[in-house]
Amino acid sequence: MLSRIPRFDRYPAWARHVVALATMGVALALRIALDPALGATLPFVTLFGGVALAVWFSGWPAAVVAAIAGYLAAEYWLGVPRGAFSHDGALLLGSAFAYTISAGLIIALGAVARRSLRQAEQDGARLEREVAERSHVQAQLTVARDELRIDLADMQRLHELSARLLGEESLETMLQGVLEAAVALMGADKGNVQLYDPETKTLKIVGQVGFDEAFMIQFGLVPLDYSVCGKALAQGERIVVEDAARDPRFAELAADFARHGFVAVQSTPLRASSGEIFGMISTHFARPHRPAERTLRLMDLYAHYAEQVVERGRIEAALRSRSEELQAMLDSMPAFVCIALDASCNVIIANHTMTEALGLPPECNISQAGGAASSVPLRYVDADDQPMDRDELPMRRAAATGLQVKNAEFGLAVEGRRLWLSGNATPLFAADGAVRGVIAAFIDVSERRQAETALQQAHELLGDRAKHLESLVEARTAKLIETVGELEAFSYSLSHDLRAPLRAMHGFSQLLREECGPLTPAALDYLQRITRSAERMDRLIVDVLNYNRVVASGPELTRVDVQALLRGIVESYPGLQALGDRLQIEGEIPPVRGNEAVLTQCFSNLLTNAVKFVAPEVPPVVRVWAERRGERVRVFVGDNGIGIPPTAHERIFRLFERMSKNYEGTGVGLAIVKKSAERLGGSVGLESAPGAGSTFWVELAAAREEEA
Repeated sequence: MLSRIPRFDRYPAWARHVVALATMGVALALRIALDPALGATLPFVTLFGGVALAVWFSGWPAAVVAAIAGYLAAEYWLGVPRGAFSHDGALLLGSAFAYTISAGLIIALGAVARRSLRQAEQDGARLEREVAERSHVQAQLTVARDELRIDLADMQRLHELSARLLGEESLETMLQGVLEAAVALMGADKGNVQLYDPETKTLKIVGQVGFDEAFMIQFGLVPLDYSVCGKALAQGERIVVEDAARDPRFAELAADFARHGFVAVQSTPLRASSGEIFGMISTHFARPHRPAERTLRLMDLYAHYAEQVVERGRIEAALRSRSEELQAMLDSMPAFVCIALDASCNVIIANHTMTEALGLPPECNISQAGGAASSVPLRYVDADDQPMDRDELPMRRAAATGLQVKNAEFGLAVEGRRLWLSGNATPLFAADGAVRGVIAAFIDVSERRQAETALQQAHELLGDRAKHLESLVEARTAKLIETVGELEAFSYSLSHDLRAPLRAMHGFSQLLREECGPLTPAALDYLQRITRSAERMDRLIVDVLNYNRVVASGPELTRVDVQALLRGIVESYPGLQALGDRLQIEGEIPPVRGNEAVLTQCFSNLLTNAVKFVAPEVPPVVRVWAERRGERVRVFVGDNGIGIPPTAHERIFRLFERMSKNYEGTGVGLAIVKKSAERLGGSVGLESAPGAGSTFWVELAAAREEEA
């Protein structure tokens, strides 16, 4: 056997590398020969044997180079697609990961085997030199051979496990494979894998070998610090129980263990990359047993396999979840979202909103829609509704320039419909800075475009209508000017022609009273009626003229001192002066923007009405005050008169409206008040009830400081 130990170490490194590569080439050729039977499954199955032979004959450095070259060649020639590397990054990463772990373990064990053989050679040499120690050296060689056989068996088992894991997809299946390999490694009778739930602080069996339902009922879900696995998790290290009946830590569970068919057990923690324990892998023995340290070290490798499997499963689950969430988010968005998977924008996927709006299949490549080979009549137009070249589309412009394209607007013509889209396109970059794709989001602005078109048409129609209205306004303005002239002539006639006969009637009635001597009471009554009627008619004409002046005039607005104006009115009217203290101007009346002549007429009417409309034998009492309301001033005139019913509060301001025939009046005074306030940009109102007096108010704009 010693003569068969490889001696390639004495050759240069390049020669050992050539031997290793040649060995891997033979393994690859064998796999290619088996390809009709195996197909795309187990693409690396023969390579692991090649790796073992390479490390055996050439050492681990040359074996590493050969393993890498073999993987690249197998992935290229035997992977999917054939003759190219896989475009699925996740699948490529997974296969590389599993292959690296498997090949690394084989190389590591091969190096151990080489060292063992080298030691055996050295021992053999010493045996030849020291004949006296022949029996001792022979025993060492026997042990070395036994260990080598065990190591080779373990390597073969690791190889089988690696090959099995490469073909599995589900987490449960891969964990079950690791567990079965661990049970075989340990020579155990049973085993299980448990995962830890930090919320419930329990260990749950997710895979088992050799146990029945009774065991699963008792130990399928165990709390922390219970049984061997629970205590190992709590302590954070492996626990080996050689014989439960002789171990005081688990003496109380020894009977349960024996009932379920085992007396010895070892539990090894499974750790995440962060160092946190997330589970246990345990093997159980029907007889008292303590695994060798070498076996336990290999068990650590198996546990590391399980750790990688769980980590991979969690990462894949997280990636699937994030992918599903992203897809759901894109599909639920009301906007049109497109993602170009390449820098040329030849493969573009879109969310459900866009494909549904365009009547395309959900998995349709938007880039190919509307092309010569496409059955979808999709065409692009620019903002001016002209045919648009595909290179001018926002996503292709972003990919070509590497810059974001903002507020791009274009149209899609599909099956007789026209959709107008507006949005942004942003390039996506690879690690080397090159554009690897584009993402874009657009909103449907078809309704806005239709509204803009309708608005433009409305503007054009409005322009035509405006011209027509201008001509109507000019004609009506001319007519109004003519009417105003006639109204002014009528006002002149009222003030002169109509009042002249009234003055004659009044004068001749006075002459009759003075010249005709004593008259009968009936005659005097007739003369008084004539006089009163003439005076009333004259007042009515004067009020109508005043109302007409207010309506027709455009008073100039200036600062008016209302307090001084009110005092001037009181001094000008003897009837108001006679009230004395019964007429109070309370507090300060702020100045307003108005016209002094118009306001004099307005407040004169309010004050005289306050004195006039009181019950018989009731002395009139009048109060005047004001309130500042932001940029407005409200002036109040209150009295203790007969009051006005609420139903007449609006009607009282109409022309020729009178509430009582028992009081003199023309029904024009309050109409003048209302019209005066309106001409000054103000308003009027009242608060009154029958028998409770009335409070009239006039609200006007407050005077500005610069007008002081």
